[in-house]
Amino acid sequence: MKHMLKTLLCIFTCTLLLISCTKESKPDIEQQAGIPTEILSRIKSEGLSTYDIKKLKDGYVVEGDIFLPDEWFKQKGDVKKLRIAEAEQYKTYNLIAVNGNRQITVSVEGLPPLFVQAVDEAIARYNALAMNLTFSRVGANGEIRIINEWLDGWLGIAGFPTADGNPFNLIRISVDAIGNFAPQGYIAAIVAHEMGHCIGLRHTDYFNRNTSCNPVSQPNEGENAEGAINIPGTPTAADLNSFMLACFVQNVDRPFTANDIVALRYLYGGVQPIPNGVYSITAMHSGKVLDVYDASLSQGAAVIQYPWIGDNNQRWQFTFLGNGYYRIDALHSGLSMSYFRISPFLSPQVMQLNWSGSTVQQWKVTSVQPGQFAIECRANGLVLDVYDASTDDGVKVITFPWNGDGNQRWVFNAQ
Repeated sequence: MKHMLKTLLCIFTCTLLLISCTKESKPDIEQQAGIPTEILSRIKSEGLSTYDIKKLKDGYVVEGDIFLPDEWFKQKGDVKKLRIAEAEQYKTYNLIAVNGNRQITVSVEGLPPLFVQAVDEAIARYNALAMNLTFSRVGANGEIRIINEWLDGWLGIAGFPTADGNPFNLIRISVDAIGNFAPQGYIAAIVAHEMGHCIGLRHTDYFNRNTSCNPVSQPNEGENAEGAINIPGTPTAADLNSFMLACFVQNVDRPFTANDIVALRYLYGGVQPIPNGVYSITAMHSGKVLDVYDASLSQGAAVIQYPWIGDNNQRWQFTFLGNGYYRIDALHSGLSMSYFRISPFLSPQVMQLNWSGSTVQQWKVTSVQPGQFAIECRANGLVLDVYDASTDDGVKVITFPWNGDGNQRWVFNAQ
């Protein structure tokens, strides 16, 4: 039986559920009728569904479990769409400000022991990913408070991060709706889902809720996929088990899938896919390596592809920065791989420059299949690409949107 994070079971009394010792509050819930036009327009403009909106006393609930507090309507969110698969997308609004590493505290109020254990399990699932963003449970006043609240049948409700880079500070969980004897893994999946909203994740099937839900009259929760960024290393088919799907199957655990992990690590880094060291970098489509043109020692010398000859202008020193990105230096010159846009009418070119720590010199390495990697520039989100997929010697390397072709796939060989 599926839930839109809302149970379809009858609501039993506290006595029948044996949770009479657990206090719950009851928010004021209104139907969509009477919601101001300007509120509906703002929700729609942010790509969120205006179908079946519910009014709470301090905000609105959209898409079944996403809470938009009244103050949200006074802010302007930074919307980024991340394509995970052809029929599955995450969508982030404001993200958490990490600045190296950040630990977010979580506190629990008014939940029975089973639910507290499930919160600990959800935290452990995130921390096992070794991201720059981690969680810890504290006794009270956490940055994210998880409370027990009667929700008119919803399983849980949470919101998006604030504009200043902090997590949404409240997750409401309904013991009534979930059931006091539900499997711990199922509860942990619900908590992890709501934590996902708190750090900026949308439903993966927001554009087609029928992927995970019983048929609904308006399955598209918001805007289309135009402008989405394809995350390197992800497939072209829907992931039917993502923890961020809109609907849950009753009592069924939903741990992170491989695609979930790719998305979370893409957003919050922390994983070092290759050790620090010196490597040659070979383009899959041509078999040629990244090379500084003419072994130049000058700033601004172009990075090209060229047959391997073993010189140091074809060897690259990788140094992990601890934030999910690498510094990549040409071994012969000590200058850093950088992207530079010479003209707004030309693709951003890749060259060597003195290290300044700029985001144009920080590169994320992502496994796209065993032994093959994409190399993405932090400044523009584009990947290293041999221009026009040419196999000729001396062709310049640029940054370009990920499309999965061989001229964007690279093999590292330790030197």
